[in-house]
Amino acid sequence: MTSKMKFVRSLMKAATLANVPKHIDHFSKFSPSPLSMKQFLDFGSTNACERTSFVFLRQELPVRLSNIMKEISLLPDRLLVTPSVQLVQNWYVQSLMEILEFLDKNPDDQKVLETFVEVLEAIRNRHNDVVPTMAQGVIEYKDAFGKQDAVTDHNIQYFLDRFYTSRISIRMLINQHTLVFNGNINPAHPNTIGCIDSTCDVTEVARDAYESAKLLCEQYYLGAPELELRQMNANNIREPIHISYIPSHLYHILFELFKNSMRATIETHEASRTLPPIKVMVALGGEDLSIKALSTDSVERLPVFNKTALRHYKLSLEADDWCIPTKEPLDLAIYRAANCHWRELRIRVLVKGYKRKKKEKKKKEKKKKKKKSRRRRKKKQSSSQFSAKGPVAQQRLAGQPDLCSPSATLDLTLPELLDITVDHPSPCIVL
Repeated sequence: MTSKMKFVRSLMKAATLANVPKHIDHFSKFSPSPLSMKQFLDFGSTNACERTSFVFLRQELPVRLSNIMKEISLLPDRLLVTPSVQLVQNWYVQSLMEILEFLDKNPDDQKVLETFVEVLEAIRNRHNDVVPTMAQGVIEYKDAFGKQDAVTDHNIQYFLDRFYTSRISIRMLINQHTLVFNGNINPAHPNTIGCIDSTCDVTEVARDAYESAKLLCEQYYLGAPELELRQMNANNIREPIHISYIPSHLYHILFELFKNSMRATIETHEASRTLPPIKVMVALGGEDLSIKALSTDSVERLPVFNKTALRHYKLSLEADDWCIPTKEPLDLAIYRAANCHWRELRIRVLVKGYKRKKKEKKKKEKKKKKKKSRRRRKKKQSSSQFSAKGPVAQQRLAGQPDLCSPSATLDLTLPELLDITVDHPSPCIVL
């Protein structure tokens, strides 16, 4: 009996898989429904109806899954055949088929609603490793077929941007439904509606992200710059900044931002004894919230809650993709095993630098002494220039006729002329 049941299930599964392309073609014709943060908050706080959410998601999730699966099928064949991309495709197909089973279910049945929540949680857990798995697929593709042309690389990057954006939206819908209707409330954040915190403390999230990035930086570079955090609330200067946002999303954004700033600071000041701090400014205006993380050598501006960011996207230097490093990070693993040796080496370098500075100081003092002695010699020479020598000069000092005057008669012999010491040539004497 059990063998017959297994056989029937396998046939049903095969038939369902055979119909997967039809379902994808059908649901991919529809566009995803746009949803705002306000809609999520309003629904979760005042009109949280599990039946309404169930009816909406059993139609919306297949649309979003089918659209992104349609784009996956348009990838280059060489990328599609990699094991990692095949695994991601199987995850999406399995999740789509599990949701489609609820299309004909009765929304008034409480057991159906509970089962739906369990299925959504299983789908969310199944897709936890989608990002590293897809990245592994791209690495396998590049390792197998080498570097591709610029157009292909651009198309793959464009697909990945849309793929990860779609993944965020799908997980957002799943998290909202499962967290609102599973009956659990986080006591630390009582104002949380699903995964959205209506009073999200931005500075607290920023400090948590900094501590995580600092721990990673210290493990890799054996040190990390400090944090200088300031906040400016234009609406009320005395009040801390609170916004309606998803703390986990803000945490991941700031974590990557801090990693980039720490790397730029440490690699630039590698030979320095002290590291400049990372300065963070959190500013809340009338329209948007801006977080600026400033390291010594990199400036990143992060519009987190900006209504006008779309118009200015990638129009300035700060909007470039700073997540793509221009070179591999410095590997200081050799110093981890010999930390004491590294410290001794640093001390030796400092001692050598001190000795070198001491030698340079002595050289400067010697040069100063030489200059002083030269000045003294010049003064002595200048004083001796006006001293009289020889009989003719003595006659001039005694009041006799001056040779330089036009009325003087030249009746001196050559030896007497040579006996006159003249350091500066005179225009009156012509030999």
